[in-house]
Amino acid sequence: MKIANPRPPLARSVGTVLIATLLTGCMYWEPAPLTPQVLDDSARTGVRVTLIDGTRVKVREPYVFSDSLIGARYRYGGGFWTVAIVAYPLKDIAMIEILEMDGNATASVVVGGIFAIAGLLTALPNSPPTGQELFSAGRLQADRRDP
Repeated sequence: MKIANPRPPLARSVGTVLIATLLTGCMYWEPAPLTPQVLDDSARTGVRVTLIDGTRVKVREPYVFSDSLIGARYRYGGGFWTVAIVAYPLKDIAMIEILEMDGNATASVVVGGIFAIAGLLTALPNSPPTGQELFSAGRLQADRRDP
């Protein structure tokens, strides 16, 4: 009889948190000038626009046309994503920001992740339990069949 050796829930949880941190924790919003070069470079990730009234809006695929900043705004609601084309007059924009990678935070998370994985590996048993150990711990029941 082969006993499955499932992945420990603690290792799965730590891995999930580590991946989520890597994806979101190493980025920050950096103020940038409103130039065509900045908009071209950040077309995929988008820019965060702060309007004069203090409203912040994330705009993807931004470009300047005439006297307005035009782009796409994604919203989640009702169980699905919607896309709207938005335009903001340049005179109403107080600041734009672009996403930048924080090298120090990234290095810290990678080093911390290595130590976390090393700690988990040392905490796990060196070998899977034998059938006798599982039986004595009450995890397996004897197969009793009447002849």
